[in-house]
Amino acid sequence: MRRFLGLAALPVALAATSLWCLVQAIDADQEADLASSGLVGVGLNILAEPAAAAQDQPSTATGDPATTPLLSARRIPDLLVQPVARRNLAARLDAFVEGNPAGTCIAVTDAGVDLYGSKADEPMMPASTEKILTAHAALSTLGPDTHMETTLVSRTAPTGGTVEGDVWLVGGGDPLLNTERYRSRGKEADQIHTDLTALADAVVAAGINRIEGTIVGDETRYDDQRVVPSWPSRFVSQNQAGPLSALTVDDGLFNDDGILRRSPEPAATAVDALLDLLTERGVSVNGAERVGDAPDDATTVLASVMSRPIGEVVGQMLTFSDNTTAELLNKELGFRTSGLGTTASGSEAIGAALAQSDLDRAERVTVDGSGLDAGNRVTCDLLVDVLDAHGPSGPMAEGLPVGAQSGTLTERFVGSPAAGLVRAKTGTLRDVTALAGFVEVPDTDVLTFAVLVNTDDGVLVDDATKRRQEQVAEILLTWPEGPERSQLVPR
Repeated sequence: MRRFLGLAALPVALAATSLWCLVQAIDADQEADLASSGLVGVGLNILAEPAAAAQDQPSTATGDPATTPLLSARRIPDLLVQPVARRNLAARLDAFVEGNPAGTCIAVTDAGVDLYGSKADEPMMPASTEKILTAHAALSTLGPDTHMETTLVSRTAPTGGTVEGDVWLVGGGDPLLNTERYRSRGKEADQIHTDLTALADAVVAAGINRIEGTIVGDETRYDDQRVVPSWPSRFVSQNQAGPLSALTVDDGLFNDDGILRRSPEPAATAVDALLDLLTERGVSVNGAERVGDAPDDATTVLASVMSRPIGEVVGQMLTFSDNTTAELLNKELGFRTSGLGTTASGSEAIGAALAQSDLDRAERVTVDGSGLDAGNRVTCDLLVDVLDAHGPSGPMAEGLPVGAQSGTLTERFVGSPAAGLVRAKTGTLRDVTALAGFVEVPDTDVLTFAVLVNTDDGVLVDDATKRRQEQVAEILLTWPEGPERSQLVPR
């Protein structure tokens, strides 16, 4: 939440304001002349210590904050530097805003303290910066150390290496469950995953070599809605997300004569993948795959595999802007909070998590977990508040891509002074470009920022608009641009 100047500093601030009215009326050269003439010191005599006390203080103009009286002229420079820096920062960002569509908001904070805002409380389409809210809810509601479990269960324990009857592959919502064959087809090498091979190996390690029945895929943890109905149809054909299922292997895609296609039955596709792995290991299965609910008496766990911790799953979602992961985390939030693994219940859980952290806004509208839906609405203020709540370290910040180095920012900020210094979540739709995260100002601060650009009348976002957006991070690197402190030290 925001922090402002406390009442204890008010007398000093008022005096600083009086001097500031003088400072802002002169240019830099005049300011230096004024300081050297001793007039600055004259203007501050009302705050100076008594002569006797001054003799006991060090001759340096800076003094020791622990011993410097509250109503001391020595405190004035620190109070003046920031207003000058704020003015310079505002001038630069104002120029940026003027060159952008009307639907542009910006918010910048320094450790929760507002530095700049333009339409910061106006709701905008966030695109994939929506994932920041999903990440917050997942980390605060599910917990960063929580795992998602995929299990193989049966009614009876194996006897002599044989399992009588059917077994059920029960999905726990793990969005990163995949096979080595899928990863070899172009998945980024640095992406984390849950290896389905480990489940097959666990079956063999349990001494099982034969399953008399069928492997049944159980995806009932979540509903069977494969995509969000309000999404444009192109998102389906482009494989932007889904098919969504509590039992998903290889992102719900299957190999169709060398082409990866969306599976109409992701749970059945998951069973097929496990069957292949078991067959390769000499485990025979009599029946063909099916999809159905595991019965209540199927309590014998034959094998299981755990996902990576939620904190790492969230990190990958942010780094690579993984829409499927975002939507499955959204459904998991719904399941954990209401027992309903649906997109709608997950969206309600996101709102509840924000409210629990005293971060929510009346203007917020959450339709999905990924930001693909054009109905989502977020303010720049909300984005920076959520980021500030987590800070520039931990799973949230560590998951954000780094300019010119990782994830969705690998090819952005290349050759920019902000390369390696900006960590930010990207967001892109046809008429939206967004960036929200942290900028490390060397030897100074870590600033938090959010900039959302919604183009006028659905105009397509072009590369030039994205480049201008990146300039915000570069502008923040100038903070705190202002007069040298020595120019403001009283004589």
